[in-house]
Amino acid sequence: MIHLLRGLFGGMAMLCGFYALAHLPLAQVTALGFTQPLFTILLAVLILGEPVRWRRWAATAVGFCGVLVMIRPGSGAFDPAMLVALFMAFGIAMAVVLVKRLPLGESHTAMLVYFCIASFLLALVPAILNWRDPTWGEWGLLAGVGVLGMISQACIIRAYRSAEATFVAPFDYAKLLLATLVGYLFFAEVPDAWTWAGAGIIIASTYYIVWRERLKAEPEEREER
Repeated sequence: MIHLLRGLFGGMAMLCGFYALAHLPLAQVTALGFTQPLFTILLAVLILGEPVRWRRWAATAVGFCGVLVMIRPGSGAFDPAMLVALFMAFGIAMAVVLVKRLPLGESHTAMLVYFCIASFLLALVPAILNWRDPTWGEWGLLAGVGVLGMISQACIIRAYRSAEATFVAPFDYAKLLLATLVGYLFFAEVPDAWTWAGAGIIIASTYYIVWRERLKAEPEEREER
């Protein structure tokens, strides 16, 4: 059941990501994706019963204030696709938290296989209803997405196995700059000031959480030594 739930939430997150990318600027989707650690904290408390101190709660609240700055509900600039992008981040967070509920001996291969099966089944019906034969060029683009996705996952795993998580995690924020550059060069997208302001608040809050986790882990590492 946990594998099924993880696959469903992960598959929904993937589909929401595709929808959000089709309706929002690339940089904005990337920035909203940075809320995933904030959702993870909330879900860890609700599902795993993990204790969270007031500093992390405060940082989480500040991060979600950044979300409000970016999406500006009630304003003319609000796009419902922003909520879809937030559900993408929520789905990823749920999938991450459910990993903690799996037995310790569960293999990574089993996790990937069950995730692929659940995602395939989730996307099968809408794919059949809306199927259109891709052109050769589109097949090439789809293959490129798959290859780059695998390379990305391999690089992420290698990075986290080779260095401390608190050293690697801040590099993730470079995605916003790269997404902005790609969006500008290929799609003529220019993020507005509200997107930059909200993204800055979200990144600052998540970076603070990572920094606090590092301070918390240092005494434990010294004890192990």
